[in-house]
Amino acid sequence: MTKAEEIRLHNLFIKFKNEGKQLDEIGKLLPTIDPATLDNWNGELDEKKQEIDNLPYESSIIGINELGNYLYQNQISFNPGQLELAKFNLTRIIWTIKDGQPENEFQEKAKIYLPVFQQYFLDLNINVDVNTQQISANYTLTTEDENIRKLAREAVEFYGQIQAFEITHYNNTLIKIITPDTFKNAQNILPYGLKRLVVKDYEGIYNIEFKDSLPIDTNWIFLIGENGYGKTTILRSIIIGFVGENDGDIPLFSPSFNNDNGIGIEYFNRNKSVIHNVGHTIDSFPHLACYGPSRLQIQTDQTQNDIAKKSTTTYSLFNSDGILLNIEFELLIWFLEKSPKFEAVKKTFLQLIPYLADIEVDVPARRIYYIEKEPVENGETYKRVSFSQLASGFRSIIAMVGDTMIRLFKSQPTITNPSELAGIVIIDELDLHWHPKMQREIPQLLSKIFPKVQFIASTHSLVPLLGAPENSVLLKVNRTKEEGITIEKVDVDFQALSSDTLLRDIFDLEKYMSDAKTKAWERYTKLKSLIHFEKEEAKKQAFMEERERLGDKYNFGV
Repeated sequence: MTKAEEIRLHNLFIKFKNEGKQLDEIGKLLPTIDPATLDNWNGELDEKKQEIDNLPYESSIIGINELGNYLYQNQISFNPGQLELAKFNLTRIIWTIKDGQPENEFQEKAKIYLPVFQQYFLDLNINVDVNTQQISANYTLTTEDENIRKLAREAVEFYGQIQAFEITHYNNTLIKIITPDTFKNAQNILPYGLKRLVVKDYEGIYNIEFKDSLPIDTNWIFLIGENGYGKTTILRSIIIGFVGENDGDIPLFSPSFNNDNGIGIEYFNRNKSVIHNVGHTIDSFPHLACYGPSRLQIQTDQTQNDIAKKSTTTYSLFNSDGILLNIEFELLIWFLEKSPKFEAVKKTFLQLIPYLADIEVDVPARRIYYIEKEPVENGETYKRVSFSQLASGFRSIIAMVGDTMIRLFKSQPTITNPSELAGIVIIDELDLHWHPKMQREIPQLLSKIFPKVQFIASTHSLVPLLGAPENSVLLKVNRTKEEGITIEKVDVDFQALSSDTLLRDIFDLEKYMSDAKTKAWERYTKLKSLIHFEKEEAKKQAFMEERERLGDKYNFGV
């Protein structure tokens, strides 16, 4: 067991203990941890909890870090008073002014009224009726100067409006309460995983919400639906939920002040659940990679500096001219630096593409070359080729998986092996560029090399579902004029269904063969059955003749 895997399981142990589970129950949930280790973890945790019980403030243990040190969550409750809170909130509004950008109306007024609260107010008490938006206030000033009293009244009215807005804004948040975690196998709980999505008035979505919390031990969430039904819109809303309204300086979504529209997600994060309501202050999720249908173009020497905006985390899913980060640049650097990442990443690509025998670095030319082979044991190898000479399906895999590894290595700098990387990868039209055989194998292959990554992907093909890992989730997207884009979880074991059943029951293709093909298939089936019958009859006749000839010698008649 690697150190990273031990830390992951140790964090799950702490999570279950915090939920009140007993040691024997945890042992059943985490059977790969031997009883002695569980006892040791339990003893250490109890000892640490006793230590923090004596602290003058509320504290709890929420997990351990990569060094094995305990992580503590501290909570202090205090009432600063409404006057101090007003000063703080107005200061916070002023702090949001960015250099070089004009101030908005709220910021301009905050700069005017903050000094008034600081210099002339002794106390403040504001009440806001959320239903009527009526504001009442009591306050004491240090002066009876009429001009100051007029300015103070304006300051209180302004701050009361801010309070009313913030209270209303919070009451209209799409997700307020964390839901319980669901999973089938505790051992397979991922470090990060989407649990819920709520979307209101966004690109054809009127109002959608997952009815049930998604399991946090599923490596694959598939979205299916007809063209134009909204699969890409769903993926975009998930991404916005993770990163917020903007991806760097690129705007993705504009939430309204009165919450007529909005996006909210809940996701599992190591050992706790996190809620993101877009439009409120959120921390962008860092371990994310996203891909639109166009994923063959990677950075070149000429473009690496001037297309940075086209290779941001989310760009390719919102635009058709996205450019992926160039794994060949990184492979060359890792090779020259003798980094263990080079061999680990090369091994990953050879696992993914059975037609690859090796990846070579031409140091003088500063180039990466690929050695292809016959896809059989001890198959013959071919002449080395550059990236542009590979088949589009192989280029798609190398470009996308290479981009994924670069992004996740960047967000997890202490990791050197791709199998230890954790995060969430979103792929639109998973089946593009790949032969059906590769479509079927790619989900299992990606989960094998990235066992700690959750993939959320749309597909028009049933073939990836035939190779879906155990406990995958299938979400079906529909669209009507009355309801807009809707989404439902398919509660059948689609992995156990035949391709015919998948086409009929999941993809709504009641008639998936033309009349001519159906008749031809019937003729073929009938002929095949007849040939099989004739062969069996011939075998039976030959056996009877042989039995009759040798019956006495071998006592067949006994």
